[in-house]
Amino acid sequence: MNIIADLDMSIFYFKKRPFIVMDLSNEKIYFNDSGLEWLRSEKQMEQPVQWTRSKYLPSKNWVGLAVNNERNDFIIQLIDEFYLATCDMLLIADKRNAG
Repeated sequence: MNIIADLDMSIFYFKKRPFIVMDLSNEKIYFNDSGLEWLRSEKQMEQPVQWTRSKYLPSKNWVGLAVNNERNDFIIQLIDEFYLATCDMLLIADKRNAG
């Protein structure tokens, strides 16, 4: 985890790849969907999600949503699913590079 104190943001990594940014001052959480657009689309179908962009993150790879107590379970589920999908994507890439 890396903390950017000036912006009150925390960045979480998996294998040196950032996959979640928590923007504490704006009460938003951002997911790196580079290569995982299908997961974001799938979640949009299950439950209407108002995705947003950050002025501090590249809009091409990062999508976010506002954090509120009513959606805690959904946000925890999103974190788990983005983490697992990122893990799978990187493991597949590692196998391709090794073979």
